[in-house]
Amino acid sequence: MREVCKTVYNYSELSEKAQEKARDWYRGGAFDYEWWDYTVEEFVTIGNMLGITFDGEGTRNLRVHFSGFWSQGDGASFAGSWEYKANALCEVKREFPHNRELHDIAEALHQIAVRYEQSEGCDEDYPLSALIYISPSRYCNENTMRCTSDSEDLDEDLLEQFRSLAQWLYSRLENQWEDMNSDEVVAESIECNEYEFNEDGTIA
Repeated sequence: MREVCKTVYNYSELSEKAQEKARDWYRGGAFDYEWWDYTVEEFVTIGNMLGITFDGEGTRNLRVHFSGFWSQGDGASFAGSWEYKANALCEVKREFPHNRELHDIAEALHQIAVRYEQSEGCDEDYPLSALIYISPSRYCNENTMRCTSDSEDLDEDLLEQFRSLAQWLYSRLENQWEDMNSDEVVAESIECNEYEFNEDGTIA
């Protein structure tokens, strides 16, 4: 039997090169969980405000998908149904007063619905509605989305807004991922967890 003494270091005591290795180690396993849950839940809430009911809503089979953030074809998409809500713009502005992108989407959906009422002679008891679906593809982005509505002439206009909403989600997720992986946030997490390392930055 022999006793071996070993010197260990906390993150701040490492050299810059060793700190970089320590951060790489942390990134390798720190995000093995559904870190996107809150962002997607918020997105579903926003979609509901706009009149969207997502396929699988309230189950683990929610049809809101994304992939990222480093390959061609990455993006976000969703499937469900939509029905015009007259108060959607006011609701979105109240809950997200500074988010101009969401305001624009809500306003555009309102204008499309107004055009439908004017052209079809419909009243508010028969609001414009649409089905949103995802075409088979190996990619997971807004360009895989399609829609069919009560007015074929408006399908492309509606689809443009649904795709814009999917792009908004993807941008939020991408920003969240980049923030979580930033050197500053990773270093702070390492120090908060009081990990110890060998001199070269490998975990002790």
